[in-house]
Amino acid sequence: MSRPLRTIAISLGVWTAIGLAFATSTYGMYAAKGTPLPWRVPLVWSLTEWYLWAALAPLIFWLARRFPVNRVTLARHLPLHLAGFLVVHAMHEVAYVLLERAAGMEALPRRSTPWSTPRWWHWCTWRSSTAATPSASG
Repeated sequence: MSRPLRTIAISLGVWTAIGLAFATSTYGMYAAKGTPLPWRVPLVWSLTEWYLWAALAPLIFWLARRFPVNRVTLARHLPLHLAGFLVVHAMHEVAYVLLERAAGMEALPRRSTPWSTPRWWHWCTWRSSTAATPSASG
């Protein structure tokens, strides 16, 4: 196997392992709360989320290499990293919501807990994902 293919295979394996760990945790959390989910639901949630991060990782690594943060460049490069974080995170959230909807997963019940994502964030990602998709009337 060539080096690039081996790197891709190892990376995919690592991202899959992370996704499986989070799926297992989510599955156990819902079961412990008394609202068990079919195993495929947290598996789809977690693998979708972590494969999206895998797709965005080259952009993140490029940013880190292109604009290193050290004592000399801190004032110039830190704002670029903060802006990059906001852009990459927004890209991830919009893509996740679009994929969730395409898979028909948006109708799953969400329990509101003190540690769950704030409602305003779901509204923001919903608004941004609806702006990214053409409307049926237009």
